[in-house]
Amino acid sequence: PDTVRITALKGGDISIERHFTIREGDTVNLVITKFDSHVKIVEKKGVVGAGADTEHLGLAMVSCIGQRWYSYRYESEVTGKWCAFEFTNVAGNNKEVEMRL
Repeated sequence: PDTVRITALKGGDISIERHFTIREGDTVNLVITKFDSHVKIVEKKGVVGAGADTEHLGLAMVSCIGQRWYSYRYESEVTGKWCAFEFTNVAGNNKEVEMRL
């Protein structure tokens, strides 16, 4: 399944990861915008390079001060899929959310 996995780390930081497949030669950049309790992550198509792998692991770290509730939106301009979810960054919390069209 096409999912995003979010994990709260010690100290309140958050790890976000997503496995995905893209066309050979494409690359993807993750752009994160954080404002107050809202976090938006967008996969943007990057520079095309010959012979690049097609299996990718998108990985992002979001620094947070203190434990609190956050609202997330994860979008892919590459695949057109997205997901939205809420998460509290208490160490050990984790969640897996399915991407949809």
